[in-house]
Amino acid sequence: MHLQPEIFVSEKARTLFEYWLSLAPPGQPPRRRDFDPAAVPDLLPEILMVRPTDDGDFRISLLGTAQREAFGEELTGESIFARIGRREAERLRQIQTEALTGRSGFVTLRQFYRDNGKHWTVQGLALPMLGDGGIVSRNLAGFFPLTAAEFGERRGAGLDVDRTTLQGAWRYDIARGTFAVARLD
Repeated sequence: MHLQPEIFVSEKARTLFEYWLSLAPPGQPPRRRDFDPAAVPDLLPEILMVRPTDDGDFRISLLGTAQREAFGEELTGESIFARIGRREAERLRQIQTEALTGRSGFVTLRQFYRDNGKHWTVQGLALPMLGDGGIVSRNLAGFFPLTAAEFGERRGAGLDVDRTTLQGAWRYDIARGTFAVARLD
């Protein structure tokens, strides 16, 4: 599978996606038990695992240290929607819910704002992982902060970071092995 360079701005996001893809049988997401954290030690601070709940929420079941530091608190067990606005929460819910079907993974480019006015831009991933029963039980996620050089490359592609928190989203069709721009409400 050829990864489109315009989609991956962060080399860490590309590395995690390629590792996830290497674990996957053709046309399916990989199994959670096949994910070996020792294979991607440099990425662990930026990754998290998200699990669905019976009430339609998504809770953080594993949180990397860089994520904990970025948010300034421990968020394991919390809803992934707790620290973002309603519009962004609905977009994130759409991405997580679709990834949970096991048919698609997502690559995003988004800007997070803090209450104190600080912000950071990240390349995000939402990648389904099969449980032992053969159904998706978790989504592997990563939020990789962009360096100034990496962000400059995307900005040159027409991004308007001042207007919305989600600058771009690409859907990866697991069965076909192809990317397409994701249209999110």
